[in-house]
Amino acid sequence: MIPGSALLPPQARRLLALFQKLPEGARASLLDYAEFLAAREADPQEVEQNEVPREPLAIPRPEKESVVGAMKRLRKTYPMIDPDRLL
Repeated sequence: MIPGSALLPPQARRLLALFQKLPEGARASLLDYAEFLAAREADPQEVEQNEVPREPLAIPRPEKESVVGAMKRLRKTYPMIDPDRLL
């Protein structure tokens, strides 16, 4: 049992218990599905503001750029990629 889970409603506790029993791949699928359902119910204007672009952004490379600067630029160029996976 997770500390503080007694404060959660019964459905949330049940979902959490089921989530913990799933293998990692199934957990990712469940999270994807939950995000899909939440987005379907969300306000369309709110979704547009929080939507991550699917295509890379055109951010030009400066003539002189440090490695750190390049990583920051690439992180902004590819917002659809998890920054931790980028490294």
